[in-house]
Amino acid sequence: MPTCIICLDILKSPVALPCGHVFCQQCLQRVVMAIAPFMTQHQCPTCRAPYCIAGVDPSIVPEELRAHILPAVRKVYLDLSPNPHEQASAKKSPSLGGTEKHSDQQVPESLPPHLKEARLRLMCDAWRGRAQMHAAATLGLVGLARLARDHALKMQAERNQLQKRYLELKRQCEIMCVPLRRGEGGPLC
Repeated sequence: MPTCIICLDILKSPVALPCGHVFCQQCLQRVVMAIAPFMTQHQCPTCRAPYCIAGVDPSIVPEELRAHILPAVRKVYLDLSPNPHEQASAKKSPSLGGTEKHSDQQVPESLPPHLKEARLRLMCDAWRGRAQMHAAATLGLVGLARLARDHALKMQAERNQLQKRYLELKRQCEIMCVPLRRGEGGPLC
């Protein structure tokens, strides 16, 4: 049974960080809440890899990229029940094989210890690579979303400034054109 490195007990409501380490949800929440003042940037309790708990506002992310934005702390669903199909296929072929096709399978108990260790290392490397790729992609998208937000705020400030200038010029024009409309003479509008 997998255990939480924080409480040293069996995982309850497991969550994974971008670095791939898994903890109990309540344990990780306690670690995050224990830091004062509250911050959105934290470090993994195991490897000190940085992760961000702040979410990204989906309204500032382009529609085609929204499906790729996932939270840094993700719920993990562990299936610890033995799968008869996987055990039967492992008995037929106990070799290590490729990297990706075996990364989602459990290590069968019937393998010799040195093959188990090699297969576990292979699976861990594959998941670590996936977690790092996801973390980099998420960090890039968060950066893109921040740039888009900053640019939108800058454009809004420029629009407000131009609108204020337009209203000022319009008011000045109306002041100058009022005598002409009354027939008193004055500047042409």
